[in-house]
Amino acid sequence: MKKTVFAVVCGCFMLCAVSQGALMNASFEDPDLDPGVKVNGVTDWWDSASLYTKTVDDGDENTPLTPYGDNWAQLGRGRWIYQQIGTFTENTTYEITFLLGQPSDKAIAGFYVELFAGGNPALAADVNSKRQAANFPLTTVVGAVQIATTGDIDPGLTGMATQEMSVQLSTGDAGTGYAVGDALWLMFSRPDTPGKADIDNVAVSVVPEPATMILLGLGSLVALRSKRK
Repeated sequence: MKKTVFAVVCGCFMLCAVSQGALMNASFEDPDLDPGVKVNGVTDWWDSASLYTKTVDDGDENTPLTPYGDNWAQLGRGRWIYQQIGTFTENTTYEITFLLGQPSDKAIAGFYVELFAGGNPALAADVNSKRQAANFPLTTVVGAVQIATTGDIDPGLTGMATQEMSVQLSTGDAGTGYAVGDALWLMFSRPDTPGKADIDNVAVSVVPEPATMILLGLGSLVALRSKRK
């Protein structure tokens, strides 16, 4: 059961949100690379273990500059990275923000942000398999189920442009193969088409339900009135 709520906004905007558990290596600064160096793989994320999944220092001649340190995660044709971001709860909306960059030698030509639920985290591994492959490890090895996707994003960047991105994805109800309390996974990937995408400064937050936002607003008004007295 896939459920997608929304979601690409050009340029980040502020939401009243509660932070989800901290991501590991969210800005890809580990490892510390010399200027212009590229290395295979992405530390602290499960990755597609190929020449087309890299950590790239922005001193590389084909790589845009990032204001968030020096490194990007770079995904090539059909490649992916994912990590567990907590546990599954029903009908929870997450805001995922990140910086998207286009290398000068390849167009982005498509990009996905997705949530998966369930499976056994102990089975997660770096595996050389494309996102669309029948043996994609997050589903066939870990046993997780895709529950939400942005669909194919292509912001149409040119040159070495960058763009702040914000997407919202909802978990929906529990379904076959996953239940409340099971692992919740965040994945970034590219379709099986020529191209490259750089990503940096990933953050995940829970978007409060409307009733919660009203209560927060009322609390702020009360605090403001008390301060004026």
